[in-house]
Amino acid sequence: MTKNLLFIACLLFAASCYFMAGRHKEDTAELSYRLYVHYINRLMASAEVMQQIVRQTDDEKAVQESFKKARLIYKKIEPIAEYYNPTTARSINGPAIPEAEIYDAKVLPPQGFQVIEELIFPYDKSQKNELIEQVNALVVNIKHLKYTAESNTFTDAHLWDALRLQLFRMAAMGIAGFDSPVAFLSIEEAAASLEGIKEFVSIYTKQEALMKKLDSAILFLQQNPDFETFDRFHFIKNHLNPLGQQMLAAQNALAIPVFDKENRIFYAQAAHLFHYEYLNPEFFKPAASVAGTPELLNLGKALFYDPQLGGNNSRNCASCHRPDKAFTDGLAKSRAFNGKDFISRNAPTLWNATFQATQFLDGRAVFMEDQIRDVLAAPNEMHSSVEEVVKKINASPAYREQFAKAFGRAADAPVSEQEFLNALAAYLHSLVALNSRFDRHMRGEGELLTKEEIHGFNLFMGKAKCGTCHFMPFFNGLVPPHFIHTESEVIGTPAQPDTIHAKIDDDLGKYRLHQFDIFKFSFKTSTVRNTALTAPYMHNGVYQTLDEVIDFYNRGGAAGIGIQLENQTLPPDPLNLTAAEKKALIAFMHSLTDTVRTAYISSKQVVQ
Repeated sequence: MTKNLLFIACLLFAASCYFMAGRHKEDTAELSYRLYVHYINRLMASAEVMQQIVRQTDDEKAVQESFKKARLIYKKIEPIAEYYNPTTARSINGPAIPEAEIYDAKVLPPQGFQVIEELIFPYDKSQKNELIEQVNALVVNIKHLKYTAESNTFTDAHLWDALRLQLFRMAAMGIAGFDSPVAFLSIEEAAASLEGIKEFVSIYTKQEALMKKLDSAILFLQQNPDFETFDRFHFIKNHLNPLGQQMLAAQNALAIPVFDKENRIFYAQAAHLFHYEYLNPEFFKPAASVAGTPELLNLGKALFYDPQLGGNNSRNCASCHRPDKAFTDGLAKSRAFNGKDFISRNAPTLWNATFQATQFLDGRAVFMEDQIRDVLAAPNEMHSSVEEVVKKINASPAYREQFAKAFGRAADAPVSEQEFLNALAAYLHSLVALNSRFDRHMRGEGELLTKEEIHGFNLFMGKAKCGTCHFMPFFNGLVPPHFIHTESEVIGTPAQPDTIHAKIDDDLGKYRLHQFDIFKFSFKTSTVRNTALTAPYMHNGVYQTLDEVIDFYNRGGAAGIGIQLENQTLPPDPLNLTAAEKKALIAFMHSLTDTVRTAYISSKQVVQ
């Protein structure tokens, strides 16, 4: 321990010397790299100790302690490992579920700390051989991390970017228990992560306000280590968010570049997850799309409500996505084109649909334009086609004039299919609602939540485990901190609200697209924003109330009502929520209600 502290002290002293010599930009990155490698070596040594222990003993406490020590070290370098080597980082500390590589037609088994955690909390002697194999694989993957580190190009800008992204990861995943779902070590590990951030930051600056904010955040974690009772709301609002602002200010003071136009949903100037002015709602638009000007949005809105979109000229998008119902229709399954039957799934809300990497509940469409084309062509939905709709549009002089103004071209040219798709998709992308009471409270705009609602948030992100799938701040399956992938989950939704003779709903979900067993009954994780307005719930509308939904999750999903699914990704253990806790969860979800349309324009202009 003394040697490690001495090594770090030497690094920090060297950093200050280089800074005084006017060589800050050149050498701080090198010192950061050396500190990173130092911790990889410590991680390797710690993993090798764990390797020896699991081979030589069945002492549960000894095995668990060796595991804790290793992962606490990993947490100190997690932001850099995830930033430079995300694939290797996943093999070291990724989710304990298989991963499908669709284009290679193979399924990769899980590896790393999370798999090991499930084997040792509690320790299962009968799985000792698998445990040994997993620890051996962990050692190999750490060696690979060290090897690949040699080819990483460390720069000050990239390092600070990684450190600040770690605050996003910690807020949305770390303290929610995403990577410690069994041992509940998340709070202690968050403290270790902040300690690591402090060590790297100290190479650059000892700015008093920043150091104090880091120390106070670490102290709060250390003084409140219990996973279930930890006040996440207070920690995020009063520690992590201000810390993000302090780190951004320090980076600017050091003249370290902040990436301005990187390809992200949150621009690098965002100090925390509720810094929405640096959010890019057009992130998931295709390259061929155009900027959402007011003229284009008004045109898209007109198309949304135009009954000409239906093959019978009497059906439009609002037929299944009504604004008064948060752009759902209030039905278990939407009414079919013939007006008598019903389609196979529930209509999801369109609010914040722009913050999804894929569209439809099975994720079969990538872009909004793809979704529009699919819905128009579906015989039981719109029973039309893009071609047919564009013919109708071109027959309207008024529409042709609107399109010409929206796209800045001559009115004598016919409207193209791409222009139609762009216009309607632009309106859908504009349906952004991130100004609920919860959001305003988190941004420091007033004390707008009740104690019960705050308690509900802490449950959502803690004991109830909702936040490990419905990721903050969008509360859908868009995975932090890069927000480029939308997760789907297997929870085992029943066909009927029957908890005694429950049977699985026969909709296979994502499996229809990709025939991997892990995708059977898998559906995209939908948002819980505006959930107070979007009943009934689930892909088949089986539950009429949030009380029923919470009861289903509280039991452990399908496993809790007697449906056995080998590929269930939802933890099967009951949550043991009390009646008061269930009530608080619902109160929090109601605080996410917001249906005031705000259209974000690419120039950052906001149109109400």
